[in-house]
Amino acid sequence: MKLNNEFEHLKITNVKVLTLLAILVALTVSGRLLFSFIPNVQPVTTLVILVTLLIGFRYGVIFASLVMLVSNLFLGLGIWTMGQMIGYACIAALTALVIRPVFSQLPFWLLVVYAAFTGFLYGFIQALCMAPFYGFHYFLVLLCSRVIL
Repeated sequence: MKLNNEFEHLKITNVKVLTLLAILVALTVSGRLLFSFIPNVQPVTTLVILVTLLIGFRYGVIFASLVMLVSNLFLGLGIWTMGQMIGYACIAALTALVIRPVFSQLPFWLLVVYAAFTGFLYGFIQALCMAPFYGFHYFLVLLCSRVIL
């Protein structure tokens, strides 16, 4: 599959871009709310990867930040919201720098492994962002709770 760079040259204030982002954010927030009762099921991770691959890095970061902000308005805002935004921004950056340039040459199974890896990466970054608030001696406990649950 070849990537389409139609949106990469458009400004973020373009109506077409804003409409696409708004619809994707609304659908992703509803999906996150739908799966919120299942621990560690993160449809957002997959969608951040897809948005970054198909539209670009800056849209991936904006998309991830908006999804976390809007969905946490329903699920509860807290000190973890910024860690979630940072985690998904790191996933978008990694996808844009490593996967996007060679996307057409990668086999499907490698993309599946990458998506699973980014789920664990998100948990690691979230635990790392929460460690200053709970103490770094609880970092391993936070990290293990993210992996096991």
